[in-house]
Amino acid sequence: MNIPIIRHIFVIAGINCAIALSSCGRDVNSIADPHFDSDGAPLDTAVQLFTPGLPKSAKLYVETSGSMNGFFRANQANKFKKTVWSVFSGLALITDGNVYPMSNGGDIDAPVVLGTFRNKMNAGAFVSNSSTHIPAMLHNIIENIDTAKNEVALLVSDMKYSPMGKTASPELLQYQEQIRNIIGVHPSVSLSFVCANSEFLNLNGSVAEENSPYYFIIIGKSENVAATRNDIARWCEATNSYVESGDMAMNYHTPNYT
Repeated sequence: MNIPIIRHIFVIAGINCAIALSSCGRDVNSIADPHFDSDGAPLDTAVQLFTPGLPKSAKLYVETSGSMNGFFRANQANKFKKTVWSVFSGLALITDGNVYPMSNGGDIDAPVVLGTFRNKMNAGAFVSNSSTHIPAMLHNIIENIDTAKNEVALLVSDMKYSPMGKTASPELLQYQEQIRNIIGVHPSVSLSFVCANSEFLNLNGSVAEENSPYYFIIIGKSENVAATRNDIARWCEATNSYVESGDMAMNYHTPNYT
């Protein structure tokens, strides 16, 4: 190798070292944006990262209208009974020990002790002919939540709205907006759902639908709702019932980023 080539190699290497040293000393925030420090970290004191937190207490509700009958058939085993009991017993330590059935257009019925609920569910005692008014049901539940004390409410329902009479058709068309507005007038309340599926049974015990959907609706403060949703999703996965989940009116604060 001749001398000029060697000199050329050393010159290039020297330039590369100088560039590397210069780059190492340069701020990440190269345009001196006042919202970030020299390392690129935000200076905004309002930054609040979202962290799920377990609730202090929970109230358990279950819809017992006619559309749910196929899940409650007497002495018939299905994934609904297994999964509901898995979820309810998993939350038992933070409840008041009761389950609150809901029927008659969305009213909250007399509470049933958790163990008694299990026996009545297995025996088909919740089979009924009552109709469902989902908006009224959600309104009554929200009115009984104390989010300031980190309380959540959990409703099990197929979410099939069945208004009766001449006004039924427009009521059904406006169903989505009614749900949105109920949540909208309660700014401190967030909602999440976990969709699960189960065999839906005929009166004689035969399977009418192999994978009929129903929902666990979690209502409360965003952090408590998220933590409860995550637990319920895992319990549904364990019983091979999980379908999907989603959120509504959640306050995610500042997203985590790097």
